[in-house]
Amino acid sequence: MTVLYDTNNDTWHAAPVGENISICDRTGGGDSFASGVLAALLKGKNLETAVNWGAAHGMLVQEVPGDITMVNQAQIEAEVKRALAGGGVKATR
Repeated sequence: MTVLYDTNNDTWHAAPVGENISICDRTGGGDSFASGVLAALLKGKNLETAVNWGAAHGMLVQEVPGDITMVNQAQIEAEVKRALAGGGVKATR
């Protein structure tokens, strides 16, 4: 489960749970989660969006060897859209 805690409002924000994710290399998943969250916040998005971007980016980086991902914002948003629609989380790059 991927969550963010809002200390100002004492609330939790959770991304949909990913299932059946093909993992090639676990390296960089946490860092990629953090960078997805930070990217959303720097673009003025809310915490709900930030946790979803973090979850999507953390998942996408784990499907390639190493700890670098070259995905763009459109690919992150496509993963989030699918997850929120109940389509599960599965990278389609």
